[in-house]
Amino acid sequence: MSGLHKKIKTFLLAVLMVLPATVYAQTAEYSSRVVDAETGEPLPMATVQGVAESTVTNIEGLFCVKADAGDVLKISYIGYKSVSIKASDIKANIKLKPADIQLKEVEVSPFTPTLEKIIKKSVKTLQKHHRKRANFLYRQTTEVDGTTSSMVEAFFNAYSTYNVYDMQLITGRYSENDKSPDKNFSHISNLYLLSQILLVSERSMPRFFGSRLMPIFKNYKKYFETDYDIIDDGERKVYSIRFMPHDNLPWAVFDGKVYVDAASLKLLRAEGRMRNVKIKTGYEIAENDTLPADLRFTVNFKEDSKAGEVESVSVVAEYENTEHKIAFSSILYNVGKRNVGKAIRADYKKDLRLQIDEIGYDRDFWRANEIVKRTAVEEEIMRKKGLSEIESYLQIHPDEL
Repeated sequence: MSGLHKKIKTFLLAVLMVLPATVYAQTAEYSSRVVDAETGEPLPMATVQGVAESTVTNIEGLFCVKADAGDVLKISYIGYKSVSIKASDIKANIKLKPADIQLKEVEVSPFTPTLEKIIKKSVKTLQKHHRKRANFLYRQTTEVDGTTSSMVEAFFNAYSTYNVYDMQLITGRYSENDKSPDKNFSHISNLYLLSQILLVSERSMPRFFGSRLMPIFKNYKKYFETDYDIIDDGERKVYSIRFMPHDNLPWAVFDGKVYVDAASLKLLRAEGRMRNVKIKTGYEIAENDTLPADLRFTVNFKEDSKAGEVESVSVVAEYENTEHKIAFSSILYNVGKRNVGKAIRADYKKDLRLQIDEIGYDRDFWRANEIVKRTAVEEEIMRKKGLSEIESYLQIHPDEL
């Protein structure tokens, strides 16, 4: 065989070796639902970690992520055993098994010193990285008597170490349902402020918006009873710490669990509820008119971050006035340094919709930044916005009918 033939043969072999990999590496969108393997219940805000792109599940446990067919996705949820699965092998449901709860051994010393170490470490991390900021996707839906009345989506820039605060608006959009029982409640759009959950504080007596007490601070024992379990998810051990508020406290107080890596003492997740949180009902109702609401929330922290960065926040609130039952749910998801535009300081006293209108709506931007999968109802609400845009365009350009 001549030298030229050998070179041609070598080249063809190289092409054949590369070709399957090229075909195999084609990027596509992969969707699934993450559920509890025992109950079949969806797991909202589960982390879906990909190679080039990551996301979280929505309130129905659904996600959609772009990946190459050979990419391995890791799906995790605190309190469950993680699953790693090749993108091409994803099915309609991904089932996560609950982690094992270990029996607590007879302790030589109480758990209190460990909890105090956790608080000390968390406060130190907050002090060191308190200026760290990130961009966040925010999505909120409001229901009136069980009918979805409105939806708001926005991007914010905010401080992100353990606590999300100082939220600065980048851009946004909103849409309303013409069939809502009462449109007066469709405009309650500044509830993004409830995502500013100040979980960790270096103060001896922290307050959240002046009336809400959170657990990770020095004098927690004055306001909370605590207990804990040890969870083994197969990869590590996790402390599940229960904070139970004392009776008759004059504020809305955290009642729930905080999950902590037993080895590193890093915060992983907080989930709980608050009762009788005062929520301003809106802008078209009498000023200072507030109603007590029951608030449920979940905060997840980025496990690969030394700064204790918030990964996601989920909030659900319900309250009633004399005529209607009002409910809203929201998610806030950390998109890191993703380029989503320049931020301006949001005015919490001004209707968020008006601030969004001042910035303007960019349809192409939103098509390129659909990061967390929307539910079918949310898609329908936003589809109506798209139809109204087309109608407005045709009114201006009737010759294109």
